[in-house]
Amino acid sequence: MTDSVEATAIPAVATPSLRDVASRWYALGVAGVAAAAAAFFLLRLTAWPPHEDETLALFVGRDSLGGVIGHVTHDRGGAPLHFLVAWVVVHLGFGLVGLRLVSAACAVGSLFAAAAVVARLADRRTALIATALGAGTWLFLFQGLFGRMYSLFLLTATLAALALLRTVDRGRRRDWALWVAAVLATVATHPYGVLVLGGHGLFIVLAHRRRIRAAIPAFAAVFVLGIPFWLTDVILAGRFDVGVGGGGAQLGSPRSIGWYLWWVAGDLAAGWNWVLLPVLAVTVVGLLSLRREARAFT
Repeated sequence: MTDSVEATAIPAVATPSLRDVASRWYALGVAGVAAAAAAFFLLRLTAWPPHEDETLALFVGRDSLGGVIGHVTHDRGGAPLHFLVAWVVVHLGFGLVGLRLVSAACAVGSLFAAAAVVARLADRRTALIATALGAGTWLFLFQGLFGRMYSLFLLTATLAALALLRTVDRGRRRDWALWVAAVLATVATHPYGVLVLGGHGLFIVLAHRRRIRAAIPAFAAVFVLGIPFWLTDVILAGRFDVGVGGGGAQLGSPRSIGWYLWWVAGDLAAGWNWVLLPVLAVTVVGLLSLRREARAFT
């Protein structure tokens, strides 16, 4: 008697082909850039001593929630959302490392949002290149490492930009509501959020005039709901005597504003003039090569 052995078929294991990888090169590339940035933040998380802004946020965060809100809105001014994040970090039992982890997470998250914005305005290849260049700048790495408000501001501002592009494409009420929420988060994070709001209004006027009528109630909602944040900005400006034009001593002339913009450009590219000038020249060429909507957005 012979036993018959039935051959069992072994299921084939699907392996990703080069074509499959090529179809996902954009997502893989952005994820790789974000992973590299995250690795840098984790490796350097405790390399530098605490910044005074970090210690201030942590000490204020030890108060009650009402005390933190009162301190920011009446005494100090500035960034209510950042101090609220610090309050959560402190009351969860974390300290400086926890606050820096939040900042690093916001910085990494902003890379994905920025890639989506550039892909919408240009194409995926440009988005991947822009994301890689942005992730390697000193300004991004420095502010992403410290537990200050700037990574949160970058994330909220980029998400607001993404929400705006989604809104002008679709024009639905819920899209406008999402944009209002994103912009309010931006102005609650940093006084320069008003510049983001102004830029969005200019973008609609220059590139999407058909959306002006629908934009009016949305902008009105931001102005009304943002009144507490405008008041905190006034308090902060009064404490530090900061203003543009004749309202402040630190940015009180075209010369001081010009030097400030030059220093910011250096932080975004390189501090050496022989490097910065060619980078700015390439930037101008790149802006001119963009389509009209993308130029209006920048």
